[in-house]
Amino acid sequence: MRTAKIQDLRNLSADVKQRLAPSDIASEYHRAFALYGPLCFWSTREMETPSIGDVLDAASRLKREGNMASRSLAIQLEEACRAAI
Repeated sequence: MRTAKIQDLRNLSADVKQRLAPSDIASEYHRAFALYGPLCFWSTREMETPSIGDVLDAASRLKREGNMASRSLAIQLEEACRAAI
């Protein structure tokens, strides 16, 4: 079975993006909001039960709006999503 590359995650089908994130990934997603909410997520709201797509969107915002520490968390989130699919 082929492992998805980080670049491939943005091109996932809607079915995969709408799949709920596993609990460990969801907890890291919520941690990202707790740590970087005002800095990175000022234009979006936190989902109670995030999907894979929600987590990937959060990772993108962490990279684009945040700092080096938030980028590290973004990479962890992307890798966890890649492993989950």
